[in-house]
Amino acid sequence: MALHFSRRDFLPAGLKADQIELVENTIRIHSHSAKTAAACPHCGTISRHVHSRYRHRPADLPAHGRAVELVLLVRRFRCRAMNCSAKIFAERFPPAVTRPYARRTSRLQGLVRHLGLALGGRPAQALAARLQLPASKDTFLRSIRSTAEAASSELRVIGIDDWAWRKGQRYGTLICDLERRRVIDLLPDREPATVEAWLRARPGIEVVARDRNGGYGSAVSRALPKAVHPLVVCRANHCRTTGCRPLAPVGMRRGPWPQCGRVSPEACEGGGKAAIRGLPASPADQSNGSPDGR
Repeated sequence: MALHFSRRDFLPAGLKADQIELVENTIRIHSHSAKTAAACPHCGTISRHVHSRYRHRPADLPAHGRAVELVLLVRRFRCRAMNCSAKIFAERFPPAVTRPYARRTSRLQGLVRHLGLALGGRPAQALAARLQLPASKDTFLRSIRSTAEAASSELRVIGIDDWAWRKGQRYGTLICDLERRRVIDLLPDREPATVEAWLRARPGIEVVARDRNGGYGSAVSRALPKAVHPLVVCRANHCRTTGCRPLAPVGMRRGPWPQCGRVSPEACEGGGKAAIRGLPASPADQSNGSPDGR
């Protein structure tokens, strides 16, 4: 028995198709949200007062050997909540359609992620060109990293240090996620009370790498008494102060590091990098069964 399809059957759930056109080798599908109202992303207030409209063009899955582009009509609404800082906001589409600021639909992004996991950067780019998928090798690699970050959003191992807003006059605090290798926050000063308040709001942190600043050590001890906070020593400053001979880069060595004998083994172990004995193993290390993940 033959089935009859409508335009809506070819779109992600929650969209209505207005027009389908063929421009050169690209199929453009003009559509809009099926909802008549939207919730403010800041306060959650439902609004039906439309302020303006604009068009967003995320790429979609290819069809019939042609690239597909969705032309989404996005509405801007007025937030009527008195205490809300956002007076105007853009409507959010369901996660099955697309993410905010995304250049691809969610179903196309899932295909990009799977190709990146299976093939890597350049091979996935070569196959995507044959499949009419407009994505570069860097896009495939970024999709893999973003998936890993979303799966593990809890902060576990951080690094903390001071930095200069203006050298010699004003200093702040820089906080990094050492597992994902990115900056996560900048504090306006380097006072222990500011750092302690920031750490108390994140009780899941297990390791805080810091330097010899006593204020940071006391803040970590009070806010996270069960956390490990190893002392990280700058190799250049350590060797200049103690007179020890600089060592080879960490990635070039296999086996234990030598000790210079000028300071305690805990402060010098790792070539002046850190004394991180007793750190809890990451989930990846536990699965590999080795302390260094190799």
